[in-house]
Amino acid sequence: MKPEQFIREFGVDKAREVVEGAPEGATHYGLRQYRQWEGRILKTFTDESWRSTAVFGGNLRFIEDDCLKVQDLKRLVQSVEIVELFESIEGAKDAYKNGLGFHSVLIGGYEIPIVRLGDAIKDHESIYGGGDE
Repeated sequence: MKPEQFIREFGVDKAREVVEGAPEGATHYGLRQYRQWEGRILKTFTDESWRSTAVFGGNLRFIEDDCLKVQDLKRLVQSVEIVELFESIEGAKDAYKNGLGFHSVLIGGYEIPIVRLGDAIKDHESIYGGGDE
């Protein structure tokens, strides 16, 4: 499952819960448990510790279809939070257009790099649609 689909189906609050609840070293979330790739070894977080689950020799694509990358989900949650600072996607887009040529924009006590704001807008649109204009 892609992280965008996870947020659409379960909501940004659940995504934030997954990101904030990830144990140290977690690289993936398998909809019920955290997982970690370490070389060719897949580990699963159970009973408050990492346990080796499997050893793989090559194609790991099947696990990508079943798991979310925690870092990707974290980036998307942060992107939604950035857009929410502007109260709407339209507000974020206006700030981006007005901020072009500058290094960052200020809002709510936060300094958002203009490049990051642009990426946040694209991420938001990849989750909720838009960007067709």
